[in-house]
Amino acid sequence: MNSLPSHLLVLVVVFMVACGGNTPQVTSPTMPEVPTVAVGPPPTAVYTVSGSVHASTFAATPLENARVQILDGPRAGAYALTDAAGAFRLSDVPAGKVKIRASKDGYQDDPEHSDDFLDWYYPISGDTTMSFSLYPLPRSISIGDVVSTVMGRSDAVCSDEATGDRYHCERFTVTTTARGALTVQLRWNAPQTKLLLVIDLWPHGFLNPMGPSPLTVSLPVEAGTRYPIAVWDFPGGTLDDTFELTAELHLR
Repeated sequence: MNSLPSHLLVLVVVFMVACGGNTPQVTSPTMPEVPTVAVGPPPTAVYTVSGSVHASTFAATPLENARVQILDGPRAGAYALTDAAGAFRLSDVPAGKVKIRASKDGYQDDPEHSDDFLDWYYPISGDTTMSFSLYPLPRSISIGDVVSTVMGRSDAVCSDEATGDRYHCERFTVTTTARGALTVQLRWNAPQTKLLLVIDLWPHGFLNPMGPSPLTVSLPVEAGTRYPIAVWDFPGGTLDDTFELTAELHLR
């Protein structure tokens, strides 16, 4: 057999390479596409805050239509009103620290503590039960007024934090109209009875003389300052004691 010319041999080789020769074609398997799933933040846990609101009196009367509101934290602004039994319920409160206060017309927060004490934050990490006490608003007296009242009229409570003892008391406030010396005097017609006169000088402390009638306190004051005053029925007093409270301002 005669050999092919060199130029024909080159053509044959080129043709075989172009056609792939006798080499089999290998195809890689196609992998199925995996759908992309969007991953968002985990759902936030929510809880229920419930409890009651009552008057800080010896009878601890439940307060209806008191407003319990979240002032700061998750769900700030949400509120609930108490029912006839003084009960409330706030749902869907997210976990976290919240500031919750109770309020009602004619009542106030604890008058014996500052706003710093009342602005506590409560940690919510599960269903939570709270109880709130509201105090009847004190009677406002003016400079020169003579207030006559009977101890125990409002059934209000004052507590001795050191001993936990509770006493009947009457609360008042006086607002000074000018700079000077304020004199507060308490008189009653029961020589054997001792009462306690407490004047709150926050943040400087209290004036709290106790003894038989009369009790007199004088203190320097500035204009436009409000002073809470409380008269306690200390041991030895009786609830039918009648006393007179006067406040005088001597200008400087």
